[in-house]
Amino acid sequence: MKTYFLYFLCYLSFSPQVWLLGSRRQTDENLQLHAQNGLILFSLLPLFFMFFVVIHILAYFVGVNSVIPNVFFIELLYVISCVPFFGWGVLLLMSISRSLNHSTKPTPIVSRFTNNKILQSCSVVWGLLFQLIILLGVFISFRANYLARPHTRPASVYMLYENVVYVPVPHVGVWATSVPEWIFNLGFYPIAETATFRWGKESVAIEPLTRESLKEALQNGRLIFIASHGGSTEGAISLSVNPHENYFPSEIQKDGGIGSNLQFVYLAGCNAGSMDFMWRKSLAPAKIRLFNRISWEVEHIYWLWFEGPKVVAGLK
Repeated sequence: MKTYFLYFLCYLSFSPQVWLLGSRRQTDENLQLHAQNGLILFSLLPLFFMFFVVIHILAYFVGVNSVIPNVFFIELLYVISCVPFFGWGVLLLMSISRSLNHSTKPTPIVSRFTNNKILQSCSVVWGLLFQLIILLGVFISFRANYLARPHTRPASVYMLYENVVYVPVPHVGVWATSVPEWIFNLGFYPIAETATFRWGKESVAIEPLTRESLKEALQNGRLIFIASHGGSTEGAISLSVNPHENYFPSEIQKDGGIGSNLQFVYLAGCNAGSMDFMWRKSLAPAKIRLFNRISWEVEHIYWLWFEGPKVVAGLK
């Protein structure tokens, strides 16, 4: 049982510890093999992540430089960017299965690198760094969810999200899938931390994008990040899983206008900039950032983590 447990630890990112503290001092060749496999598997992740980023950059330039963006092709690139991670998952499950069966049969691809001593040493360093990243990620996730807890009074900063991703499917139409809510909490974390430091508890609201939540945010918030898709009418934004339920800038005044605290609005919807003048007029005097093109998830994430906290720090 102890041996099985050590094998399993090798594939739970603990291969550096098994390798450093156990495998090189034991005669169990299987343990050495699985420790090596674990090291190599987790060393492949940075390469796959780089591939993921490169493909997303390519998709971004395709979208920006196309007069009429091919949405299906862009979504296909997104799918391709995830293929290495799917293959990695298959190799991981294959390795775990063989460890439980005491098999010494080499794992495809991985076995080609297990005897490289330099690569093994680099893998140990990366493995320990990966564990540190995971621990930090877990801490930030818990902290982000704590800051995003339900508020009982008007907040200072709002993230309103449309919790759906549209994926075009040939001969079928548009397939909609939801995103885990903790992802939005994690994305808004740096801004939430800055806002909490400035204005205290319950100064952060992270909620689904509805007419009611948008009305509350416009009348009470200092900063609003609207994570929405572009509407079916260019320049509008979408409010729900129904892409034809549009929200136009002209509706802001009908819903009571904006409050005196509002100073900055980030509108992530694609092509919302087609109604640039109307959005700016409806939200004046607040500053507004919007896009007259296909907007890119990565640029939103970058703004949330690196630019947004600076904006919050400068708010009144």
